[in-house]
This record gives sequence, structure tokens and C-alpha cells, in this order.
Amino acid sequence: MPANHAPSSPTLLAEQLSAMTLQNNLSDPTVMGKYRLAADICNAVMRELLELVVPGASTADLCQHGDDLILQKCAAAGFKSVRKGVALPTSVNVNNTVQHYAPVADDDENHPAYVLQENDLVKVELGVHVDGYACTAGHTTILNPNTDLPTTGAVADAVTAAHFAAEMAWRMIKPGRAASEIHEAMTRIASAYKCVPVRGTYSTRIQRYTLDAGNHLYNAIDPEATDTDGHKIKQEDFQFSVNEAYDQLPYVCSDHEMPVELATLLFLDQPNALRVPPVPAAQSGGVTPLAEGSSGGSRRRSRSRKRSKSRGSSVDAREPL
Repeated sequence: MPANHAPSSPTLLAEQLSAMTLQNNLSDPTVMGKYRLAADICNAVMRELLELVVPGASTADLCQHGDDLILQKCAAAGFKSVRKGVALPTSVNVNNTVQHYAPVADDDENHPAYVLQENDLVKVELGVHVDGYACTAGHTTILNPNTDLPTTGAVADAVTAAHFAAEMAWRMIKPGRAASEIHEAMTRIASAYKCVPVRGTYSTRIQRYTLDAGNHLYNAIDPEATDTDGHKIKQEDFQFSVNEAYDQLPYVCSDHEMPVELATLLFLDQPNALRVPPVPAAQSGGVTPLAEGSSGGSRRRSRSRKRSKSRGSSVDAREPL
């Protein structure tokens, strides 16, 4: 065989699959160390950012500050010889905006970035990677102007439903369990609070440098769902397996179309799932459920206070979860 002869396609594919398996081996302490460092940076940035999620804050400034914080903390972190940075650009999604609202600087008079208002339901997302191993964080807060009174009604129902849906998923996801069981449980929880899972959103398996490695756990089953080319999306059931990591993103929506998100990164490196600790409760300011883990680009900044504790259809901002 000539020295410059490329391997056959089956051989090349086998080599690529073997390399991918080694790169995503969750029993390797180095791999887990990189995931955990990404999670630590993610949670640290989220804590600082939430302190800026307040009425009057520009969503463009918040997004830019979030990305800047990620880059600063990555530069000072361990694993000096590997690439680190933004995995998922910071986004600040308000009220009925579900995901990925990440405006650039306020330099367009005709389309200025949204400025946060009292009583807004704000969902902050961001992501960090260390050598391609990514973790995302998602945090929902309500900008309650009266910290002495709990938030009530449909917004509190959505926040509470998302909180319990996330808690359920963290406990139920384990090797051998079917994704359909998680979906059914989430639907029942959402229904108990007069909410529904948000169509078009899903949790997914992640791998090194890959935020979507297949195995989509859809929050809502939509038989008519299509992709951007108009092709129907197959929402097939699957079983969770050992040596998998998942970006868990439960989204629920109230009857008033106010979506709420909670997220985390799940590792199935043992018979029981291990989750990265969520962001701890903020020490005062709007209402809040909690926390999460994912990967992607660069941008933004923000502030918030008070954590959410729910009793029935109210969320008390004065007590931590």
C-alpha cells in the first residue's frame, strides 16, 4: 500500500468511533475533572450574573457581561494547556421568549435591546467548556418589586412546575430507563399546576465538542413537529445508558404562555446518575427556581435576587429552595 494511501472509509470510521469513545469515557478522572471545572465556572458566573438581573438592566449588557465573565474565569482556571471558553453564549429570555435571546450592544435605535421591567419572568442561560467538555446553566427568576410578598398565580405555577419537573428528572434518569417514562412524569407534573411542557424544546445527550449527540428527550411530544426544511421530526423513544452525559432542559409553560426553564448536566457514569450541583440560592431579589449544565461562542451581563420556595400556587421569594 502506498505510504500516502488514506485508510478505507470503514477503517477511518472505526478509528473515529474508537477515538470518540475514549474522549467521552466518563470513568476517566481527567474527563470528569474537565466537566466539573466547566460546571464550577458556569455556576460561579451565574451567581455573579444574577446579582445584576434587576429592573432597568439592559439585556444586551447582561449578555455581554456574562460572556466576559466566562472568559475571565476560564483564563484563570486550571488545565492551562487546553482551550476553554464560552460553550453557550449568554442569553436573557424574558416572559414568553423561550430561548436564545442574546442581543448585541444597544446601538440600533430602531431595534433596541429589551430593558428588564418589574414583574418580568427572566430566564438566564449560559455555557462553559473546558477542552470541549461543556456544561450549561439555566436559571429562572421573577423580578418581584415587593420582596415581602410571594409571587402567586400562573407565573408561580409555572415556576413550581419547572422546579419539580427538574427534581423528578434528576432522580428518574438512570441507565436502562426509557425516555418516555421521564416525558410522562413531566407531563403529569406540569398538568398538576395547570401547565404544559413547551413544544420544540428537549434535553439531549452531549459529548466532547458536541452539544447535540442525539437521544432527544422531548419535553412535549408533537406528532406534527417539523425541522427548518419542513421534514417531520422523529421523536423516538430510547433508553439511557452508562457512560452518557445529558444536558437536561425541562421547559414548562403556563396557560398564559410564560415558559420557565431549569437545567442541569447529568452524568451516567455509574448505575446511578450523578448531577453537577446546581447554582445555590441567590441571597435576595426577584423569585427563582434553580440551576444547571452545556456548550458554544461569546458575548454579555445581569442581576437578580431571591430564590423560590413554593406552597401550592405561590412562590415565596424570602425562603431559599
